Amino acid sequence: MPTIEPGKGVTVINVYRLDPANWDELVELVKQGIETIRNVPGFVSASIHRSFDSTRLTNYNQWRDEAAAKAARDVPAFVELQQHIQQIAQGDPALYTVEYSVEA
Repeated sequence: MPTIEPGKGVTVINVYRLDPANWDELVELVKQGIETIRNVPGFVSASIHRSFDSTRLTNYNQWRDEAAAKAARDVPAFVELQQHIQQIAQGDPALYTVEYSVEA
């Protein structure tokens, strides 16, 4: 399980909006994207989350720092996958820092 702590690392959260009919295809493309960037230095973890109505997929990635997160966006195979993804879903990626985290 990924661990998040305030002030450590960078999180990239991308929420895709899609037609539920495209769910399986989008999951496979996002998984391929994660596999493409997981060896970029600074990668920590990634997870995919599904909304109950299958109209949103959230891709949650943790990185050591902002430079590592930005380097992943420039990997040619990743750029190519993003072009395919944009044909079936509308993404809204952003970089975040952790401000607060609590566990049971």
